[in-house]
Amino acid sequence: MILYCATTNAHKLREFQHAADELAPGLFQIGAMPGLRDIPVAPETGDTFEANAIEKALYYSRLT
Repeated sequence: MILYCATTNAHKLREFQHAADELAPGLFQIGAMPGLRDIPVAPETGDTFEANAIEKALYYSRLT
């Protein structure tokens, strides 16, 4: 199963792949969300890292 992340940062993608392999070895492949470079950047208006992460997850999930 492929899980797409809203990042093109190779280091972050490797970190996500490592975490996925720790939780469920061989079950998930991590990749950058197709067409991400053509999508406007998500706003970050939250007061915390968590709030911004939720905001970005909702924003990008609407585009998949």
